[in-house]
Amino acid sequence: MSKTQRDEGLEKIKRIFYTNITYGCNSNCVFCYSHNTKHIKDTYNEVSRKSLVEYWNRMCVTKSDRIIINGGEPLLHTEFKDILAATQKYGCEVLIYTNGRLLSTLDTSILISNYRFVVPIHGHEELHDNITRVRGSYQEMIEGVNRLASSKALVDLKVIINNQMAIHREDYLKTLDSLCQLPDINAVHITKMADTILSQRNQCPSVTPEMSSRCTKGLFDYFKNKCVVKLFDTCIREIVSDNSIIVINELGQEIKVFFKDAQHEFALNLEKPYLRCMDTCKYKDICQSAVGEYTVLEVNDNSFSIGLE
Repeated sequence: MSKTQRDEGLEKIKRIFYTNITYGCNSNCVFCYSHNTKHIKDTYNEVSRKSLVEYWNRMCVTKSDRIIINGGEPLLHTEFKDILAATQKYGCEVLIYTNGRLLSTLDTSILISNYRFVVPIHGHEELHDNITRVRGSYQEMIEGVNRLASSKALVDLKVIINNQMAIHREDYLKTLDSLCQLPDINAVHITKMADTILSQRNQCPSVTPEMSSRCTKGLFDYFKNKCVVKLFDTCIREIVSDNSIIVINELGQEIKVFFKDAQHEFALNLEKPYLRCMDTCKYKDICQSAVGEYTVLEVNDNSFSIGLE
């Protein structure tokens, strides 16, 4: 295959290189996605910068690809700064998923506009700290996001609806009030707490689509005139029923996700999750799940489109 043929083939594919660079984390969230993570305030089972660069070079990463850096908490990694620097030669978008607690210690002079940090918020201060099970984590996150907002990097906020926020209106309203503390951001991701091995072990009640719909609508109304809104894995019924919308699928590409950690390399099998509510919901075709498909319903200036998470 010639280089021209290869490049033409890649244009039809959006490649995402997802890496858990460490399985150590300084938080202890009740529903942590990774049951392999050790909540020890230190790095654990990390991938070396050398190994990552070898992998990205072998996979021929280009500027049209995307690199995702996750953990655990990636900022705990002993070579985090060097790993970020190593991504710059590829010229692609780099997403960093972080709990935000160490952002206030990050040297922001190394950051460029290709970097996008995604930081979760679990509610108002007390509720957030209850979810992370670390007192003071909310304030550390706020300080980190404020520091990052003055850098060249982009900042996305991920509001994760939990059971308490969905059921208790006082907690929901206190959460809306707490959002006023945040600086201007690039985008907000609105989703709900997932059912995981750890959430079941910690006996966390599930958040059903019906429970999340009201919170989703309220958060959407709060943010829709402030920044891009990305909706996934939460009920959008109350939003789309209030709007006469046309959804544009802007992707036009097949999505392929490649995963790497210290022990594994493999391609992920993407598929649309099935929910019982889809059997009767007339909005099921625009219901998106970043977890299963890496897509979101993206809203920008009241224009709805299918985009990447």
